[in-house]
Amino acid sequence: MLQLKVSVTDLTKYEKRTLVNYFWLYIGTVTVLLAFIVVLFYNTNYENTRATLLSNMKMKAENASNEIIVSDMKGIKKEDFILPSSNKFTLEYLKLNQVPLWYKKTKEAIYEDKKTNTIYYLDKNAGGHYGISYVVVKDSEFLDNSKRLGHCAVLFGSIYLAVLLVGYVLARIFIEPIVIQRKQLNNFIRDTTHELNTPVSAIVLSIDDDAEHISAKSLLRIKYSAKRITEIYSDLTYLFLEGTLMNTTDFISRCNIKKMLDSQMVYFAQMAEKKEQNLICNCIDSIQKISKEDFLRLTNNLITNAIKYTPKNGTIIITLNSNKFCVEDNGVGIEKEKQQKIFERFYRASTEIGGFGIGLSIVKNIVQKYGFKIEIDSELNVGTTVSVYF
Repeated sequence: MLQLKVSVTDLTKYEKRTLVNYFWLYIGTVTVLLAFIVVLFYNTNYENTRATLLSNMKMKAENASNEIIVSDMKGIKKEDFILPSSNKFTLEYLKLNQVPLWYKKTKEAIYEDKKTNTIYYLDKNAGGHYGISYVVVKDSEFLDNSKRLGHCAVLFGSIYLAVLLVGYVLARIFIEPIVIQRKQLNNFIRDTTHELNTPVSAIVLSIDDDAEHISAKSLLRIKYSAKRITEIYSDLTYLFLEGTLMNTTDFISRCNIKKMLDSQMVYFAQMAEKKEQNLICNCIDSIQKISKEDFLRLTNNLITNAIKYTPKNGTIIITLNSNKFCVEDNGVGIEKEKQQKIFERFYRASTEIGGFGIGLSIVKNIVQKYGFKIEIDSELNVGTTVSVYF
């Protein structure tokens, strides 16, 4: 069964206005269209039913006249002859001087009396047999539109309600991605503020501790805080300019990516040491065709994620060879149903730990840019292994 994640209370004033305007436009269009269909259906049904009714009335009148003629010619006495009858129609047998007034005026075999809701069909083929000159068949139900209109009202009323319900569901479906994106963007802005505030606060604190004589520890703190700000800026720049960066081939060359990774390991080791984690690096030389910026951005996001989501005393294993780059941890893991969404921009499998929700989106873009392949094997509360195959 379809379940919508967004309720009306989640909508902003402008989103509600858009939804209401769409719904009124939808209702108006559907109302006009269904009204046209109802009128067309009613008229078509009316004409077809009327034609069938008149055909049946004519047949009944002619059969009655024929039966009168045949019986009289066979010599059946009038008092022994039983006049034909009908369960559906009313039959009247008139003498020559009993011709109906409406027939005298119109000379038409068919007459509709709107006042009494009665339709007549006159047949004059009896030819005076048994003293009968006219056979008149009457129907008092066809012109009574109440039943027909009632059936139409029930049928199209049900259709109308069903179409309105479909319209409402469609409106919710169409607006749901917009609301989700807006919420993700709001969360992203909030998380960006938090992520930037942390290193900036560390820099300010380090300077305030001893403005004249900054210790080596404070300098190191400033260095890594500044590096973190640079990484945030780099990721945001890559994310929002990916349309131009993805098509850039400058500085792409075959190089030993182990040397690039080694240059970052001191930084990652400091991060892991801060959380009392074990960082193991099993890396050998690997020559790949990739730009330095893209490789560092890819490895930085994967290793930083592993450190971030691995608890105290946890272990992170980094592996690099000629075929793949792999980051394995025994951290919190990712639920199976969330693993398909983790590459979406702004999506975060867990909100308990800070972050933007853009790291894996950037990794995916880099992997696609170079034709690499990425695989994630993760189990909740067991750990995660991310492998990039060259």
